[in-house]
Amino acid sequence: MSVTWVEGDPDSEQEGHAHPASQQVYVVTEGRGLMRVGDEEAAVGPGTMILIPPGSTHSIRNVGDAPLRYVSATVPPFEVPPGRWT
Repeated sequence: MSVTWVEGDPDSEQEGHAHPASQQVYVVTEGRGLMRVGDEEAAVGPGTMILIPPGSTHSIRNVGDAPLRYVSATVPPFEVPPGRWT
């Protein structure tokens, strides 16, 4: 399992991407966002949990004026590109 803490500034957006063999869960802890999973789109905020099935293209955008913070858990863990975190 990979667990990451993610923070996005106001107006920031995660690039759409997919994890072919991994399932993910995002749990929003602070802020407001717009979550896209496949063809679905929904507003998210503190306490929202989003299930992302394997292979689903997904992204999240901060639509508020404060940081958007969430925890991401991925099973099995995804590979971190070299140099991404040092």
